[in-house]
Amino acid sequence: MALALCVTGLATSLLLLVRAATGTSACGLSGGCDVVQSSSWSHVLGVPLAAWGAAYFAAMGVLVARPRPRWSAWLRGGGLAGGLAGTALLLMQLLVLRALCPWCICVDVAALGLGALAIFAPALTGPHVRRRPAALVGGAAVAGLVPLLLVELAVSTPASAPALADSPQRLAEMTAAEADGVAKIVEFVDVECPFCREQHARLAAVVSDLGADNVEVQVHHVPLPQHAHARPAAEIVCCSEALGRGPAVLDALMVADDLGVEACRTAAIAAGVDPSALDTCLRSDAPTERLAQDHAAAVAIGVRALPTCVIGGKRFDGLQTAETLRDAVRAAITDAETPCET
Repeated sequence: MALALCVTGLATSLLLLVRAATGTSACGLSGGCDVVQSSSWSHVLGVPLAAWGAAYFAAMGVLVARPRPRWSAWLRGGGLAGGLAGTALLLMQLLVLRALCPWCICVDVAALGLGALAIFAPALTGPHVRRRPAALVGGAAVAGLVPLLLVELAVSTPASAPALADSPQRLAEMTAAEADGVAKIVEFVDVECPFCREQHARLAAVVSDLGADNVEVQVHHVPLPQHAHARPAAEIVCCSEALGRGPAVLDALMVADDLGVEACRTAAIAAGVDPSALDTCLRSDAPTERLAQDHAAAVAIGVRALPTCVIGGKRFDGLQTAETLRDAVRAAITDAETPCET
């Protein structure tokens, strides 16, 4: 049991590290992974909490899997420390961040399980462990990976399955530019999502380097429910776009520390938006209708996580490197400039 908990905690912690490094969120369009993993609580002494978790579960796993594993004072203390940490982190998600990351919950529950064993189990294993350690380790690995796979299936399934057979055609239609020789880029973003912010900055730098004259960027807003300021900010950007200042306002909000309504409105006015026209738009149904259309577009092509961008008819899920974006934009520009043969 204890070894299975160690395997679960270690595997999930490593997965969280990989997803953080690549900027990929597995929570889809309605999960809380972004909020939890980008909060100030996600690092301790400058080190990602997932790295601390991986080290903890690896150390506990080694102690548990010893030839004669017993609840020594150190092992029991480690279990108790892990249980307390798991409890604190669960409460932090529930009471402070008000967002739940399924992967983080999996890690916290594994730590809580070790804490419970530290209190109630006189020994981690019985005498049979010494006779069949390989069978124990194999069984623990299988038992530990089962909850990980279940969480993966639960959070990775789209809320509404799109018609995947139509996706290539939809992608082509989505990136069809209004003018010949112009490459079109489509971004699906959440203004408050840290990964979306980083990708938006990388794309802007790439477009600037390659020449903005032959690149058209279209933004679809998909504010996630767990981001309190995302939807109001998106509505202000949508209205600003209708008033001819969308890109400037979006760029300003993508680097803003304060995304409160008043701060976003002030930024929009500073970017040249008429305050009276902005307020009139915000009071209308226009931003709500626009966001509904953007969400429908995301579902239509099977967007499962943010950021997602479509370049040259190809969809890129998650945070991409500057080199990947540059290659994709350059290829899209080349394709757009190549005349069609008849």
